[in-house]
Amino acid sequence: MNARPNAGQFSATQHAFKALADALRDEVNTEGVRISSVFPGRTATARISTLHELEGRDFRPELLLQPEDVASVVLSILTLPWTAEVTNVNIRPMLKSY
Repeated sequence: MNARPNAGQFSATQHAFKALADALRDEVNTEGVRISSVFPGRTATARISTLHELEGRDFRPELLLQPEDVASVVLSILTLPWTAEVTNVNIRPMLKSY
């Protein structure tokens, strides 16, 4: 959710997705529809492996979020009682390799 040098287009698209989700939430909440945005940090995936390679960094997946970590957060959101709505979640690796 931060704009960074040399990643302006990517940052802009991510901010646009958040704006769309926020607007949609306002449109459908009255119908009982919940909208949650999840913003994971670097996760041990093939995409991030490629990104680390392009950045000249070692890919150390043990220092990144695991796909299961993100799935666990999403499952928690989905199983909340209908009296609650999680709107935004930022999840980051505990130890940073970048």
